[in-house]
Amino acid sequence: MSKRILTGIGCLAAGLLLVGCTTPHQNPPNAANLSQGPYTTGEGNYANTPHRYPFVDFSFDSAEIHTSWYPELNTVATALKSHTQSKAIVMGNTDSVGNPAYNKKLGLRRANAVADYLVSQGVRRDQLVVRTRGEKHPLAENSGPVNKHLNRRVTIIIKPNMMH
Repeated sequence: MSKRILTGIGCLAAGLLLVGCTTPHQNPPNAANLSQGPYTTGEGNYANTPHRYPFVDFSFDSAEIHTSWYPELNTVATALKSHTQSKAIVMGNTDSVGNPAYNKKLGLRRANAVADYLVSQGVRRDQLVVRTRGEKHPLAENSGPVNKHLNRRVTIIIKPNMMH
């Protein structure tokens, strides 16, 4: 298990949540507060406990997953393969640069890229629900390069023990 994985206490009623910004050594100073909260490091009961992970971030106008995210996504894949009754909502997001319709499609491309990677690691496609919010749910104001970067992300919420 990666040491970057944070067990969430009450971060989501009944699920796992993939959130954050960038790998810890890449976090810009004003992004640090996004990863703080009532979280503890370590392993947990994936069937019943919400978890918080760093989210997958993307470069401007890109849906390519940086290889530094593979270990985190592999951990998510392992959890989903171990808990076949669980479903994951893979949600794509963008900054506000450009046309909202284009951003919605870009968010979907990002979410599909993450879903495709999870499937390549052995996760069943029927465990994944792919969605986009485009630019509608920013983590930070869309002003300045750091804040815009925070909004270019995919989050994964894993709902444990959901019947198919």
